Amino acid sequence: MAIGLVLEPEETAYQVAVAWVSHRAGDGWSQPSQSRVVVTDRRLMVGMPLGGLSSLWWGSLVGFHPDLARSSVILDLGDGYPRWLSGPDVASVAVVGVARLYGVTALAEHAALEPLRDRAG
Repeated sequence: MAIGLVLEPEETAYQVAVAWVSHRAGDGWSQPSQSRVVVTDRRLMVGMPLGGLSSLWWGSLVGFHPDLARSSVILDLGDGYPRWLSGPDVASVAVVGVARLYGVTALAEHAALEPLRDRAG
């Protein structure tokens, strides 16, 4: 509530990240816009350019493609408009996404998080 958002009952917010967000448009990607992204255990709450808010629910994803070497994550909700998030803060999106989609044990094993493990070691 501190930033004007209300979470679902028992939903936990982990971080407010800044990311460049674009979506698939025809043969390419839309012009990225800088957005504030609230990373929760259930979804990403993405601030839209004109002040709206879009919820991207972890449980609705049909594709999840983190690429931390490029500081990006592509989320596919099966609606024909995959979302591409990029920037230094997307590591938190990748970590929470891996944990929610593959289980907490995947944090130690998922190949997409190897750049984070390399930094820690």
